[in-house]
Amino acid sequence: MQLALAVDGHSMFYVQQKLGWFFDPRRLLAREFGGDADQRQFARANLDVEIAIDLLSVAHRIDEVWLLSGSRDLERLVEVLRIKGVKVVLISTDGMVPRELRNAADRFVDLAELRAQLEKNEAQLASAGRS
Repeated sequence: MQLALAVDGHSMFYVQQKLGWFFDPRRLLAREFGGDADQRQFARANLDVEIAIDLLSVAHRIDEVWLLSGSRDLERLVEVLRIKGVKVVLISTDGMVPRELRNAADRFVDLAELRAQLEKNEAQLASAGRS
């Protein structure tokens, strides 16, 4: 299975504030695939547009996308990806995702349920603050 992980950093910042803990999205891949996945990271300024362009450009090569976002602007992207046969798993938390986006996805995963596996510990947060 070919998987893409798209993280809307702006949206996820507010989700982490609401949850009261911080997470490492790379742990999702490690949890599911043992960390052997090809991982490429990109930093973008206009996240909704960039995420849409990036995912549409690789849609023909992927089977599933894990979308960490709560942006209503991505609803149409999710619909188009599903039309193209890509399974969309929306990952966020209750109260931070518009109903339309949640309904457009194949599956919704609440980050609150994954805290034990994804939460960054104090040592990681301290080292991230120093770099």
